[in-house]
Amino acid sequence: MEGQQRRVRRIPGGTTVGIEQGCMSERWASEVAPEDGTVTVTPPADATPGTSVDIPVKVTYPDGSSEETPVKVTVDTPDSGNHDPGYEEGHTKPNVPVEVPQTKDPNVPPGTTFEIPPAGIPEGWTAEVDPDDGTVTVTPPADATPGTSVDIPVKVTYPDGSSEETPVKVTVDTPDSGNHDPGYEEGHTKPNVPVEVPQTKDPNVPPGTTFEIPPAGIPEGWTAEVDPDNGTVTVTPPADATPGTT
Repeated sequence: MEGQQRRVRRIPGGTTVGIEQGCMSERWASEVAPEDGTVTVTPPADATPGTSVDIPVKVTYPDGSSEETPVKVTVDTPDSGNHDPGYEEGHTKPNVPVEVPQTKDPNVPPGTTFEIPPAGIPEGWTAEVDPDDGTVTVTPPADATPGTSVDIPVKVTYPDGSSEETPVKVTVDTPDSGNHDPGYEEGHTKPNVPVEVPQTKDPNVPPGTTFEIPPAGIPEGWTAEVDPDNGTVTVTPPADATPGTT
């Protein structure tokens, strides 16, 4: 494992052990606890997985006799080489947050953590990641141009200390206002007689769309109300309205 120590317990108490100077491979480190024979070996951080070394340990018995016995240590593939976390592309609209879960590798080991390097967040955007499950929440700016895509790097750190980066791609979709065109046919009525004018130009406005009439938009002497859910407008002209007035 990358830069990880591996302990191999060899000899019980009652003897002394040591490692001959100069017997170690370059950049490997080792030490032995003389009281119980525990050998601690640390490979270099860039050690190739599959590499093995045999470390000769000199064992000296209480009667003065001695022998050498090897400790074999093999470098395993780090967690970063056994896992492949990643994300589906996220889609959202300007100033609307979107959650993008980490779904590519559901079997990352317990203790894996996720973080977003601050330098990886584009100006005007916000991005956060759940450090435990990797879910990323991204919000584009209110003035983001539809079609804009960004790749936000997520650093994944495994329990063995190895790490890697995987990107989250988020694309800004066209807002609902650019995909719909509600409107009304002309309404006709008589003085002081209310008329209902339904919204008929776009019957496919999405659920949750709301309608309202700004108070400043109602002419003096007229009344107007709108159904906030379906957009039907009810208008009443004043009793003295001149025929032909619009």
